[in-house]
Amino acid sequence: IRARSAMVLCYVMPLMIAPQVTALAWLQLFGPASPFLKLFGAAPPLGTRNPLYSTSGIILLLGVQYGPLVFLLVRAGLRKLPRELIEAARAGGAGWFTVLVTIVLPLMTPSIMAAAALAFVSCVGNFGIPAFLGIPANYLVLPTLIYQKLAGGGPAVLGETAFLSVLIGIIAMAGILAQEIMSRRRDYRISSTSLSAEPYELGRWRPTVQAGMWLLIIVVLFLPLFGLVLTSLVPGYGIALTAKTATLDNYRFVLFEHDAAGRAFFNSFWLSIAAAFFAVLVAVPIGYLIAWGKQRWVRLLNLSVELPYALPGVVLAIASLLMFLRPIPLTGIQLYNT
Repeated sequence: IRARSAMVLCYVMPLMIAPQVTALAWLQLFGPASPFLKLFGAAPPLGTRNPLYSTSGIILLLGVQYGPLVFLLVRAGLRKLPRELIEAARAGGAGWFTVLVTIVLPLMTPSIMAAAALAFVSCVGNFGIPAFLGIPANYLVLPTLIYQKLAGGGPAVLGETAFLSVLIGIIAMAGILAQEIMSRRRDYRISSTSLSAEPYELGRWRPTVQAGMWLLIIVVLFLPLFGLVLTSLVPGYGIALTAKTATLDNYRFVLFEHDAAGRAFFNSFWLSIAAAFFAVLVAVPIGYLIAWGKQRWVRLLNLSVELPYALPGVVLAIASLLMFLRPIPLTGIQLYNT
């Protein structure tokens, strides 16, 4: 397939976009006020319920958000397949289906299980998509229920949210534990000095497959973002985008008149750099221990290391607030409000 690098980059981009932005882009694309649908006269009347406000809509956008995560893990496993095994099977007369069932899938089992477990954990702790799509439809999941409890306040709110957070942790740990049990039966690590397996030749089907993949990328990535850009060019809700109504006032206000936007951009940029550096500093040695360590406590570390990823950010924020509200004992270091 031509332009594979560009295709991979485009397909993983939804993973780099915040879930709230993903949800907002899709809502603007299919909503009754969608400037994109109004261009073709296909927008439903104002007041019509958005079809994404449903269980199916949440499942769809969670798949869009975390599909690239599964893709990256499975792709990494495929790139490590040893060429000599596949070539030996082909030389022995095995067809592609036999090679797939007897060699590729068994060797890909750990990558597939890891991808499924990580996607499960990610979906359990996702807040943005269920909040944007589920709350208007009165469809609650644990993260949005925690948010509503916190917004409502009350003397028992911290205890209730703590228990709900424990439930999320139990569900996430159950998924990770299931993956750990299934992969513990044998060592799946591949040790080979050979080159990676050669790509499968599509032959006359290559144009069709390539067109289908680019169509998927356009629908999943470019179309929602295009709808979001069109929405930013209209002066108000429900107004059709035309040459007369198109305006850059929204951009001018955010970039030059809204002081908080500049501060927010600066804070987001530097906090992201600092967090990325800290994450790499901590995750690299932990990943090495999990991959090659044989001690029993390493298994417990593997089960617990992904738990913060599954918990909603608001839960981690409250837990950190309660833990670091006072200076750290013995050191006197104050982390709160820094």
